[in-house]
Amino acid sequence: MTKIKTLQETIINYLKEIGADELCNPEADCACLIEDLAPCDCIDLQNCIPAKKKFCINCPERNKCSLIEEYKNITYCLVPLENKK
Repeated sequence: MTKIKTLQETIINYLKEIGADELCNPEADCACLIEDLAPCDCIDLQNCIPAKKKFCINCPERNKCSLIEEYKNITYCLVPLENKK
């Protein structure tokens, strides 16, 4: 008998399958890692999208990044995955 997966397990499996590291909600400036999915119980099923970590080291956009100015110890940001056609 196949074990029925929870919604959280289903979301995590899908994110891993497509190569995402987390969910992000660009509208709310919010994100959560797969390992800590929805720590504040705020998954927005209409606006949360898969995202990938973009590390700051050698980032071509580092000089104009507002996150670097705001968060001095930041090591990565989140970039929504692009749809592959």
